[in-house]
Amino acid sequence: MAGSHYRGNAVNDPVVWKSSGNKFFKKGLYGIALRFYARAVELNPNFIEAWNNIGLSFLKLGRVDEARRCNEKVKELRLRSRNPLDPIGRDNRVHSAASGSLLNDNFWYALCIAVLVGISLTILTFDPGSSGSFQALASIWGLSLVWFVITYLLLQYVFHRPA
Repeated sequence: MAGSHYRGNAVNDPVVWKSSGNKFFKKGLYGIALRFYARAVELNPNFIEAWNNIGLSFLKLGRVDEARRCNEKVKELRLRSRNPLDPIGRDNRVHSAASGSLLNDNFWYALCIAVLVGISLTILTFDPGSSGSFQALASIWGLSLVWFVITYLLLQYVFHRPA
């Protein structure tokens, strides 16, 4: 395909098509946005966000029946993905160049929060003059590790940011 060298495989990346559609949607060009969203679901028929945006475009164009059908499709895909908060669907996740990493943003957010909790607890509770200070320090950093795991899981599965 001509121009397929553009940003690697971006021409075949549904996330790129949806993002481009979003730009037209924000400008009020709903018909053009609709074409971009349609290409995104053509590349990934289970792309929940793109189906949702198709429905919104139809709604803005006054095509309520089509918008309603898209809403039903979104509900069906969310039920199939078993996670109503997952915008793409666990089994049909789209990997863009930025999301291919094993360590996503949620990992780094959780790590920062855990380190800040550990430092704060160390400053607030650590007494270097007391006996067993190493054990107290180890328990504080152990608690920070627990905070890291909890925060990461919350960010990853409850407050998931779309790719």
